[in-house]
Amino acid sequence: MGLTLRGGQAAALAELAGRVERGESSLRQMIMGSGKTTVLTPALVARLADGERLVACVAPCLLYTSDAADEGLGVDLGGRRII
Repeated sequence: MGLTLRGGQAAALAELAGRVERGESSLRQMIMGSGKTTVLTPALVARLADGERLVACVAPCLLYTSDAADEGLGVDLGGRRII
């Protein structure tokens, strides 16, 4: 994937993937800015999608549009453009 994971991200990825592979439920709380949306979620999906298992990731759209706001592109909130 071309990503370099920080130590905490690598540990979280290994823990979450291991739980899924063992059929266990998992919940993990992480602080803002730790790469949950842009690093861990895509890495976890890529790791779990092994050709036998279909992995779907569904996230609220505001998680992704907030990235656009960070880049100065603006965010559409209920028909109102926020720049």
